[in-house]
Amino acid sequence: MSSHALLTYRFTLFAALVLSLSTLSGCELLGDRLIPEVSSVDEVSWTDHVEPLLQRSCAACHGGDSPSAGLSVESWEMLVAGSAGGEVLIPFSGDESALIRLMSRTDRKSHPSKKNQLSEAEIALLKQWIDEGSKGPAGLTPIETAIDLVYVTHTAAPVVTVIESSARIVLARVNLTDEGFSSHARAVHVAVEPDGSFWYATIGSTLWSDPTVLAKFSRSNHLVATIPIESPGQILVHPDSDMLYVSSFPEETTEPRYLLEIKRSDLSRQQVQVTFPDAYPLALRPQGDVVFSSSLSVDQMMIVNLDDQKVRFFDIKGSKHAFIYFAMAPWGVKMWGSARGTSTLTLFSTSNPSQVIQHHSLWVGDDPRQITYSPDGTHVYAAIRGMDRVAVIDAVAEVPADPIDHLAMREPVGLAITRDGKTLFVASENEGGWYKGRFAFPEDAPPGTISVIDTETGEVVKVLESAPGAAAMGSSVVVPLTTN
Repeated sequence: MSSHALLTYRFTLFAALVLSLSTLSGCELLGDRLIPEVSSVDEVSWTDHVEPLLQRSCAACHGGDSPSAGLSVESWEMLVAGSAGGEVLIPFSGDESALIRLMSRTDRKSHPSKKNQLSEAEIALLKQWIDEGSKGPAGLTPIETAIDLVYVTHTAAPVVTVIESSARIVLARVNLTDEGFSSHARAVHVAVEPDGSFWYATIGSTLWSDPTVLAKFSRSNHLVATIPIESPGQILVHPDSDMLYVSSFPEETTEPRYLLEIKRSDLSRQQVQVTFPDAYPLALRPQGDVVFSSSLSVDQMMIVNLDDQKVRFFDIKGSKHAFIYFAMAPWGVKMWGSARGTSTLTLFSTSNPSQVIQHHSLWVGDDPRQITYSPDGTHVYAAIRGMDRVAVIDAVAEVPADPIDHLAMREPVGLAITRDGKTLFVASENEGGWYKGRFAFPEDAPPGTISVIDTETGEVVKVLESAPGAAAMGSSVVVPLTTN
């Protein structure tokens, strides 16, 4: 072949190659260059596997300055932060993550669109990544880098939901069955150690033959230990000592009645005898000197001096209050109690624990539940289950303020407030299913909700969805694992 013919052949071959490449989309080119074989990956990497897949199939809509639905896939941090409506992935829970569920749909609501749809193997790879903890570029899971955590119990599922309060996303869903509990198990109440290194849950059950316990979990949500407790109630963690306290309300009148004092380091315990039945609410003065409890069935308050374990009783005026939660003022001089029997919040003076004074009661609506003070002591918030609202009390003037209402607050039960007092989280059971959920997967039960409220405006700024029956809440500002 002559040199001229050879040159012509090479030019023609080059032109054909350019033409064939020009018919491919940029996404296909990117995928061919960046995405390795997905069928046999031992551990999925954000950088090597997940990011290229999302860039190829999702970035066209979920990238740039105005990503669709507020969800950006341009970085791990942005993906973990989720969309305007909430998280799209729940670390360690691929099957429950919206990202996987939407990609796996076969109807017209499938994401992404058919043009950029991922293969079954690619979806399985993303699910594997989520099941492995959704690790980022540094190999850390979101729970390891989180700071502000809120824990939510559920009345209709064996689950505790963990929320990152500053990012306002569901960070984990702790399934109690994965830790050896039955499907009938229910977390009753949650409390967190001051540094966040461990958290505790009282575990009851809808099945009478199941054991009921206090469970201790690690910062990474693994079960550490349990101790049996008959009909465990609320938990109170002492901020300055190694102790926590658990109320108990056995159904059988012949069962012993006691308040448990438990050493957190080894879970050894001693009992403080209680003469009245159904002890449930707990409160501790910030001075760390006195614990208050009350009865669900008797109008009496128990006052325990922690220095000498001496117990005094205070007769509460009125009848059938059925106090279910207490909220102690930041300085320990006042305490409000939510009374289901009278649909009121009642104020007590606690500056001198030996001489508790009962003040007035404020009607707030049917079935008041969890109650909390703002950190600066200026307001009190109470979840009013029967009114689908949060009652607000001006704690300085001791009068009602404007309540907070929202469509997502259906049967609100639990409350938690951030340390700066700017954000209030409200957990609602939504048993009637009035709130339908973001995606309304037909196979799902109505979700529980966590409404995120800006306390300065009183407006709900975000609604998070959780397992059915979101209920009591516990929270703590904790140290990230990465700094330990």
